[in-house]
Amino acid sequence: MMTQSLIFIVEALFDIEMKYDVVISIIVNSVNDWQTGLSSLLPIREEINQEGIPVL
Repeated sequence: MMTQSLIFIVEALFDIEMKYDVVISIIVNSVNDWQTGLSSLLPIREEINQEGIPVL
């Protein structure tokens, strides 16, 4: 089930994607999952750590 915050983010991104004809992907994890869970094994993880936008 999606939380209200996640719904807001997805809807806002959809408008941007339609306006600029782009695809924007989001990854929502707890800090613990990002550091030690399956997300810690993602090949793109280092790039996200350097260039991503953390939302706390």
